[in-house]
This record gives sequence, C-alpha cells and structure tokens, in this order.
Amino acid sequence: MRRRIQRYYKIGAIVLILAVTGLSILLHHTYNTAESLVKEQFNEQQMLIARQTSSGIEEDIELVVKEIELLSKIPAIKNLELKGSRKIIKDVFEHVTVLHVDDIALIDSQGILRLSLMAAHLKGADFSERRYFKKAKTLEMSAPVYESITFNGVNKEENEIIVAMPVFNDYKKFNGALIFTMKVNELIKGYVRLSQNDGIKSA
Repeated sequence: MRRRIQRYYKIGAIVLILAVTGLSILLHHTYNTAESLVKEQFNEQQMLIARQTSSGIEEDIELVVKEIELLSKIPAIKNLELKGSRKIIKDVFEHVTVLHVDDIALIDSQGILRLSLMAAHLKGADFSERRYFKKAKTLEMSAPVYESITFNGVNKEENEIIVAMPVFNDYKKFNGALIFTMKVNELIKGYVRLSQNDGIKSA
C-alpha cells in the first residue's frame, strides 16, 4: 500500500514537473512572440515617421525654392535697392517661417552680405569663398544651389541647409544671390512631432 502511494506521488511529481516545464516553454514562446511583434510594430512606426519626415522636408524645400525664385525676379532685389528689398524680403519671411526658414539674406555680386533679416551684425561680411556663392555665380539662369553646413549653435553644433538663388539684373548679368537658411534639427523635430501626432490620431 505504501509503495503504491509512493508510486502515485512519483507519477504526480513527474506530471507536475512536465506541466510546469510545458507552461514555462509556452510562456517563453508567448513572450518572445509578443516581444518580436512589439519590435516589428515599433520599427514599422519608425520607418513611417522617417518617410513622413523626409516627404515633409522635401515639400517645404520645394515651397522655399518657389518663394526664392519669385523674389529673385523682383526689380528691387535684382537692382540691389536695399531699402525696397528689405520690405519685400520681410513680407516674404513672415510667411516662410512656418517652413522653418530662419533667415533671408542678400549678397552682392562680389560676395559681400548687403542685407540679412536675422543677422544684421554680419552686414559687410565677405561670403565670396562660400561654395554655394561660387556655384550660384557660375549659373547662367535662375536655379537653386543647395549646401548643408555645420556651425556652432547655442549649445552644440547645428546643421543648416542653405538654399541660394542667383540674382540677375535687367541685362542678364549676375548681380548677387538670395540666401534662405533652414535649421535641419528644427525641420526634423517639427516633422517627427507631426508624424507622431498623426500616429496617435489614427490609432
């Protein structure tokens, strides 16, 4: 009788061990599946945000190019009439700031900064050796020149996209360049925020 009871105990212990082991394997598999699913969804969300951000930035830059192209054809800009140019540029700047433009500047044919809305203290600075100015100077028609530069910001190094458009006078002669500057970190932060908000709304 005692042996029979011991045998039942052994069988029960074996069944319990098998059950616990099976449950452990099942839970481990379920956890791994869940973890894998979460990672997959997270990666898909990150890719979606990256695509939306890239697309948004591209659209912004296209709009900026249209604005700078229109500006470059205005007589006051073409002839470097600074007083008239300032008002026109200021009006444009007020509605392109939503496109993350943080300054509009006008450089003359020698590469000297004649007008800057946000960096007036740099007036008279020589930009003739900047690659975007040299490139703009070689163009024979209105076309944007792009350059990405790194500068020392308030707290750290910051990247900036510069869009330069050559300006030609009434005689089709190069008379300077219009410059739009856009901070890359502000562009990215703005679009990531928008993408995340869209994701929250759609969820």
